Amino acid sequence: MTDVELGFMQVSKAAIRYWIDKLNIPISWDTSILEGDMEFYEWAFLFFNPKYQISMDSTRLQVVKRNELNQLTPYDSPEVKFLILEHE
Repeated sequence: MTDVELGFMQVSKAAIRYWIDKLNIPISWDTSILEGDMEFYEWAFLFFNPKYQISMDSTRLQVVKRNELNQLTPYDSPEVKFLILEHE
């Protein structure tokens, strides 16, 4: 994620937490924004589960890498291998 997208996620997280608290919704919600491990995979994977993903008209894939300031920035990869797997 770029810093702008991460910023959006942080604001969204705060908004969700606000409404949970304001409406006294009895749920336990982990408010952390997680980043995957730094392991590199030759393929990008999407696990499709029709129980949760009703419409799959389009999927956007963005490749990012860390710059010298440790920020995630868009990266134009010379090759992208993408695999969609059906969840059982």
